[in-house]
Amino acid sequence: MQPNTTRPAAFDAAIQRYMPGLRNLARKYADKYRYRYGAAELLQNTLVTILASWHTFRGTSYETGGGFYKWISWRMRGVCSNEMRIRESAVYKFA
Repeated sequence: MQPNTTRPAAFDAAIQRYMPGLRNLARKYADKYRYRYGAAELLQNTLVTILASWHTFRGTSYETGGGFYKWISWRMRGVCSNEMRIRESAVYKFA
């Protein structure tokens, strides 16, 4: 049996609805963790991650209170953490 590969339109609509919050969160993380590529790149990398892993969302709905914003904000935090981990390992490797 093939997995469902069609992303629901409600998923895309929810991302559009939460874009202002994601932009603010990207600016916050870029400043706080000195994300070397800036807030716009962090947002773009997060959106790529979210769209690639849409099928892993296990919340109740894409609406407010369904856990969707928490899920996408954790994805952004993960993207930022991964970049920091790579940067720190490069510092130790070449120090």
